[in-house]
Amino acid sequence: FFDAAGNFITYNANEGHLVTTGGELTVRFRPNESFTLEVSGIVQKTKDKREGWKDRDVEYSPNILGYLKASYAFGKNVTLAVTGLYVDKMVPHWDVAIANPDGTFGNWTGQEVDSRFTMDANLRIDNLFGKHLYLNARCTNLFGTDYLYPNVGDTSYFEKGVIGYGRMFVLTMGYKF
Repeated sequence: FFDAAGNFITYNANEGHLVTTGGELTVRFRPNESFTLEVSGIVQKTKDKREGWKDRDVEYSPNILGYLKASYAFGKNVTLAVTGLYVDKMVPHWDVAIANPDGTFGNWTGQEVDSRFTMDANLRIDNLFGKHLYLNARCTNLFGTDYLYPNVGDTSYFEKGVIGYGRMFVLTMGYKF
């Protein structure tokens, strides 16, 4: 882009000095051979240590992530599993080429997106109609949660963010070798 004096300026999007500090904790509970429950949480803070960037949130970097996995085996051939994913709020891309009304350059390409929690479910039946055949039924975004991904440079015309996936069903039949 061109600055106020008409000089052509370019930026490398892969530059920077990002430092992330945080921790992860996972707890797994398996009271018997049929049931497993696993809960994981990550708390992190990423900072850009470059001069002029230190007080700005880092794009696409949630501070909290959470995972939930639960499965139950009904005998040897049928398994039901649910998974959950929590992603904390995030800011979109910071574009240094955006011209501001005061004559400066640089701004977010859209709004911060809210945190989200989605769940998926999966049912698998092995040895269907005899050996080797299996049936897998999967539902993503089980509760049809509406959520947004933060903008990237190419999607800045979506001010509020990019729409996340809705509920989807996938049915698979396969043959195990």
